[in-house]
Amino acid sequence: RLILSHGDSDHAGGTHGLLESVPATAIVSNAPVAGRRTRPCRAGERWRWDGVTFSILHPAPGDPRRGNDGSCVLMVAGRGGRLLLPGDVEKTAERALLERDPAALRAEVLVVPHHGARGSSGAAFLDAVRPEHALISAGHRNRYGFPHREVIDRLAERGAATHVTAADGALTLGIDATEGVRLLRRERVADARLWRAR
Repeated sequence: RLILSHGDSDHAGGTHGLLESVPATAIVSNAPVAGRRTRPCRAGERWRWDGVTFSILHPAPGDPRRGNDGSCVLMVAGRGGRLLLPGDVEKTAERALLERDPAALRAEVLVVPHHGARGSSGAAFLDAVRPEHALISAGHRNRYGFPHREVIDRLAERGAATHVTAADGALTLGIDATEGVRLLRRERVADARLWRAR
């Protein structure tokens, strides 16, 4: 199953190449995928695979939001912890999630919404999630200035260990029942120079 948070190219741009390498029997997306059948992402869908529970939290059926605030929000829960993948939701969608079920947002790991943009990761949202680890996907010297300082500060105030791919590179976390959640590898720290890569 392939889930596309929304149609922006930084989230869905490599879809066809990915499907050539990793075939998917179902594509869940609120944006069309050329030449492919998709089904909509709707809150309430839930399934288990290999001891892990996947739950779609947003958007609710009939919710008219599109673009960033129409992002598919996915919770992944296993015996070692929970991971929240909120796509690019901003504060209006965060409020909708809080109104629906704030307890459902609790997760040890948060992929920070909208790359750490100022219009996301509001205080009430972060208070509901209470992440121990906050992962921010942002390019080095990106033109938007992501992540925004206000977001970094809000995460720090809540004690979240924050990692930004622009500085850390690819991030590898371990989540298991014995040790919980732990950061295993920061690629740019582990292999800081291309010529030293294993």
